[in-house]
Amino acid sequence: MKKNVFAVIALAAALVLVLCGCGKKDTDTPPEKLPESGELGLNSVELSAYAWSSNNGATVSVKAQPAYYAEGMKAQLVVRLEGEEVENEECTWDNGYFYAEADLNADDGLCYYLILTAPDGETAELEVNTPNNPGDEDLINLAHALEAYCHMDVSDFTYSGSKLTVHSGLAQIQLPQIAQDGGSVACDKAELVLLYNEQEVARVKLPLTEDISQVAVSDVVFDVPAMQDDEQLMLNLEVTLTDGQLLTAPACTWFYNDGQLLPAVG
Repeated sequence: MKKNVFAVIALAAALVLVLCGCGKKDTDTPPEKLPESGELGLNSVELSAYAWSSNNGATVSVKAQPAYYAEGMKAQLVVRLEGEEVENEECTWDNGYFYAEADLNADDGLCYYLILTAPDGETAELEVNTPNNPGDEDLINLAHALEAYCHMDVSDFTYSGSKLTVHSGLAQIQLPQIAQDGGSVACDKAELVLLYNEQEVARVKLPLTEDISQVAVSDVVFDVPAMQDDEQLMLNLEVTLTDGQLLTAPACTWFYNDGQLLPAVG
């Protein structure tokens, strides 16, 4: 009887070990061994980037697997702008891949190449991200990808009984496509801010939808202080991004005259 009980226990323990083994994933599996000869080329290329805190440039990383690898093979990451070399970084070899990083100022029209050199001196220059062979257009047009701005137009408003009502307007928001942490940037909040003689007197949060590139503004009401002739009201758009950036843009400026608000021209 005891033997049967021990047998059942042993079988259960073995089953647990098998199930645990099935559920475990091997996250450290190295790539398949590459051939040691062949034609210079690439099996794969991965590009990534993170923006600088100043947002006037980014660090671009490349991970590339050659078609074959022999001891002594070298690779260089070369970046050119209008035919002129702006970066040339020696790649390191690790666990089946070449790696390199390049610090790049915000420019548009960047072209990325990998130059492979075989042990016998043979070389091959390979396009990995160019306008002719785009892999990641944000990294080609880096200045545009890093740019963030907002814009606001007021198309209809009324002023009556110390209340300013913006009946219709359109806010436009451009988010950067490359974040400082290498992830993505979103809009945290967008607000209309009313200034009276350059002092804030009111702030209204705009409702945001999934598409924040264009935000319709309708029937937003502000209480306006008592004003004298030639005094000024200014409406600004303020946008706060999830990376901490604050974007601002003027929406409209009015001057008070004889009981009316007159929009400034020019």
